[in-house]
Amino acid sequence: MTSEGSITLFFLEECTLLDGVAVGTVFRASGDYAIVAASGDHVFGTYQNEGRAGPAGTEAIGTALVGSQTIAGGTGRFEGATGSTTVDSRAFGDAFELEFVGTITY
Repeated sequence: MTSEGSITLFFLEECTLLDGVAVGTVFRASGDYAIVAASGDHVFGTYQNEGRAGPAGTEAIGTALVGSQTIAGGTGRFEGATGSTTVDSRAFGDAFELEFVGTITY
């Protein structure tokens, strides 16, 4: 399955990044998502994420994102899907590499 999209980040306060030295900003994001399977069937849900980002115009060193997702339905073979996942990631430039772990029942 693949999913593409964008989120609007709400920056809250300064923090120390994962390198223990650089100063960044904490952000939180929440909303709805849809994942499309190769068959065209969809999985729908909501997410709550929090992360740390470097200042604008800097390397994304130490940028990270963690959070959780709730699976709340779908179409086709995923109709009535339920479940949840957690996410852990690191940023490389302007892209995130995400790892999701969880369960889905359909």
